[in-house]
Amino acid sequence: MKESEAIEEIYKAISAVRFCATNAPLGLGDILFDQCSRLEVALTVIEQQEATHSAKDNSEQ
Repeated sequence: MKESEAIEEIYKAISAVRFCATNAPLGLGDILFDQCSRLEVALTVIEQQEATHSAKDNSEQ
């Protein structure tokens, strides 16, 4: 599995958790939504780093 595929799978899992959180008890739903947001921020950073490394590798060739 490529990194991009793995990241896509994580986003799918986050979407599933968000869906479940809509039906979760109030406190639990809030916690799940918060954790999903934190994961999305972390994934965005990883994607940006990956893009930077790709651009750097391409410029060196």
